[in-house]
Amino acid sequence: MADAELAKKMLRGILQANKGGVSLSRLQSEYKELTGEHIPHKQMGHSNLDALLASMPSLVRVERNRLGEMVCFASGAKETAHLAKVVARQRSSKKTGRPHLVNTQMRVKPAAPLVLNGKIFGQPYGF
Repeated sequence: MADAELAKKMLRGILQANKGGVSLSRLQSEYKELTGEHIPHKQMGHSNLDALLASMPSLVRVERNRLGEMVCFASGAKETAHLAKVVARQRSSKKTGRPHLVNTQMRVKPAAPLVLNGKIFGQPYGF
């Protein structure tokens, strides 16, 4: 899978599936799971994966998290901007209007009448 365009499409798919970002090692392992090969950065003219990702600002944004680990995010590419607009215009499938309230109180029926000091309570007339 040395084709550069196909590799970019695979990377874009992985990055868009991980909205919260993905570490470099996890990006490499997910790419290998999908394709069976490592990310072909040498075939694409770069000495390491960091250099390859830095050369694709329209595809990926690389940042450091609080622990100092490199995390990759999908860039807001022009190719997917129209999809975001379509999704934003979709109507919600949930019904609107008055919320339906459900009575969730427990109703307990005594199984046997209550007996206190020889008197039976809970029956008519207390007999």
